[in-house]
Amino acid sequence: MADLPFATHKKDQPVKIRMGDGTAGIEAKTVVAAFDKIVQKFGSKPALHQKVIKAGESAADTPWTTWTFQEYRNNVDSFAKSLLSIGFEKFDIVNILGFN
Repeated sequence: MADLPFATHKKDQPVKIRMGDGTAGIEAKTVVAAFDKIVQKFGSKPALHQKVIKAGESAADTPWTTWTFQEYRNNVDSFAKSLLSIGFEKFDIVNILGFN
């Protein structure tokens, strides 16, 4: 571990994590690990809400669609598995562009 670089341009190259006092001493975690912790805490609570307004309909007459944190996590897993099924491999990169 001591021989690892602090940075790299290679997508599969491990790097050394800088550790120290204060914020630098907080253990590193992935986005997925942080998401899993939230799912454990709030699994059955609402995470996302969406209205899909069709042409000619009003927003007031359109019902909300809601996903819980657990449903959201299940969708993330399904999406990841679909990427693997079409040939993506560990460390491959995906960019998603969408409207906010």
